[in-house]
Amino acid sequence: MPRSGSDDQVHGPDVFRLSEACSMHRLSASGLSLQASMLGGRIKRLREEAGESQEDMLSHGYSVRCWQKVEAGKPITLRTLLRICRIFSTPMCDVVRGLDRKPKTGSRRSR
Repeated sequence: MPRSGSDDQVHGPDVFRLSEACSMHRLSASGLSLQASMLGGRIKRLREEAGESQEDMLSHGYSVRCWQKVEAGKPITLRTLLRICRIFSTPMCDVVRGLDRKPKTGSRRSR
């Protein structure tokens, strides 16, 4: 039985593009992981500055385990972020400012 021309779409340059896209996804996912981790640290600082424990977050509708994941940098939804900002009366822009910047590496330049 003759093969259809659709097989040609899976081979050749498309295979490279697919693997390249997967590599790019891994790179961007690791960057997002770092940003989520930084966000988790900022949220933890907000909670501590408010004098609240992780257990206190139960009164805001979060289980301790859920809150631990948030502070550990697990991805959260925009809705969750907005809710957290409302709990701590903090503008979201203050919480996320600078998360899109790449961390500086290497030595610092002296002035």
